Amino acid sequence: AARFRRRMDALRTAYGTGVRRHKMLYLVWNAPLMAAGRNTWISSALETCGGVNVLANAATDFAIISRETALVTDAELVLHGIAEGFDDAAVEALFGKRIKTAYVNPDLLQRPSLRLAEGVANVCRLIGVRRAGAGGGAYPRYSGVANDSPVNHSTPGP
Repeated sequence: AARFRRRMDALRTAYGTGVRRHKMLYLVWNAPLMAAGRNTWISSALETCGGVNVLANAATDFAIISRETALVTDAELVLHGIAEGFDDAAVEALFGKRIKTAYVNPDLLQRPSLRLAEGVANVCRLIGVRRAGAGGGAYPRYSGVANDSPVNHSTPGP
C-alpha cells in the first residue's frame, strides 16, 4: 500500500502539477455508450495526470451518454477501455477525426486494485502525448485485441 501511494504521489507531481489541464472523456463501454463521471477512481486518475473529467458534474458516477453528448463535451482527448469490437475503425466511426482517442488497458484502470497505479501511469503517458503533440501527437494504434497497445501492455509487478 505504501508503494502504491508513493507511485501515485510521484505521478501526481510529475504530470498533474503546474500544467494546463486537458479536458478528458473516459468511455468504459460502447453499447450503450457509457462514460466515467463524478466520484470514480477513473475521474481521480484523470485529475492525477493533469486532466479534467468533462463529466465530473454528471448526475451519476457512470453515465450513459449519447454520441452527441460525447461530441459536445469539448473533450480534447477521449480515452477508452473497450476491448471487443471497438478498434480504431469503430472509434473513428463514432467520433470522426474531430477528437483524438486512445485505448487504455481496462484490466489496469477499470478494475481497481493495486494495479491501478500502472493504469494511471498509462493515462499520464497518453496525456503527455497530447501535451507534447499540441493536438497532433501520435497515439498508439489499437487493433481491438486486448493488451496489444505498446503504451498499455504491461505485466503488473508483484
